[in-house]
Amino acid sequence: MHPYQPCETSIYTMQNVTTDNRSAPTSLNRAQASPKTLFLIGNGPSLKGFDLHRLSTYDTVGMNAAYRYWNNISWRPTYYACLDIVVGLSHKDAISNLIREGTIKRFLLRSNLIDALGEVGKNDRVINFDAAMATEKILGAPVVTTGSHAALWGHVMGYSEIVLLGIDGRYSNIIDGTVRGPGIELEIAKQPENNPNYFFDDYQQAGDRYNVPNPRPALHVEAWQDAGTLLKANNVTTFNANKASAIRCFPFIDLEDYLADGSAVQPAEHNTSLRSTLNLQPDTTGRLSRLGHFIKHEWVASIAPAIILAVSYFAASKISPPGIPLLTIAMITVSISAVWIALLFIRKTIVDHIKALYRRIEALEEYAKADRDQRD
Repeated sequence: MHPYQPCETSIYTMQNVTTDNRSAPTSLNRAQASPKTLFLIGNGPSLKGFDLHRLSTYDTVGMNAAYRYWNNISWRPTYYACLDIVVGLSHKDAISNLIREGTIKRFLLRSNLIDALGEVGKNDRVINFDAAMATEKILGAPVVTTGSHAALWGHVMGYSEIVLLGIDGRYSNIIDGTVRGPGIELEIAKQPENNPNYFFDDYQQAGDRYNVPNPRPALHVEAWQDAGTLLKANNVTTFNANKASAIRCFPFIDLEDYLADGSAVQPAEHNTSLRSTLNLQPDTTGRLSRLGHFIKHEWVASIAPAIILAVSYFAASKISPPGIPLLTIAMITVSISAVWIALLFIRKTIVDHIKALYRRIEALEEYAKADRDQRD
């Protein structure tokens, strides 16, 4: 679709979206662009010098403050995403203008921005990301970044081949001209002459507010790893067109070859991110399963009180005092045994959790040291 072709008017929900843009299977060794490919355009320095007009025949996703560059070159993406709750509000007026313009087909935005947009936020082309997470399981990846979740949104819209451009995964947290705000929030007090984080220098301007890009090491790497796992599980082929990217979990292609007669595909690598280093994957084991595992491996401690109380019960049955039924003694025996097992289980759970925290702290210290050494 040409970026300035008027888009159709229709009510869009995450559940009823259909598209003809599902891409054909791609060779494992070679890949070539087709009109069915979705290009996800990040804002990293690697995008510098690329003519976005070359993608006008393809479907694209743009994000955040890149509209400043688009305005200069009279270009628009097919879709727009902004999922940072601070950045969204900081660029509310510009995003409102993009919606009113009517060129971009769909907008993926956060609830706080949609509320701030008022009537404009009620436009049929505006998708509430926070609401969509409740209905689309794939959007529930634990680390939310605009880029990674825009890719997941691509799958929701029906795309099965996605190409990443300008997804570099490397950020300088504090750049010249910034002042600190509350929490991890920053503000551009003076526009930097050379912005190391983006493909054009005036991406950020005085007055812009945003969050520290990486409030903890490798956050963006983790987000893309999580997204990559979900995309692969849903049969979405994803390529990274920046071979120098810190995001190494997708196969790499040469963009020029890919847009021409096809590119050889370089295998993905596996990032060792903070999430994997610290074993921070969510525990999906249910409480009953963990209790069963505990009893299986700690059966001596678990059944010891039951054995003792069973012996006591047998003895009591021989000399049961008048007025105390044996059933009552049995119930007391079972109750005490259950309480004992529960106390042992809780104690073990707490001890294991404390040990895991110590291991994660040690790993975090090692990771931070390695990250500092690499930067130095």
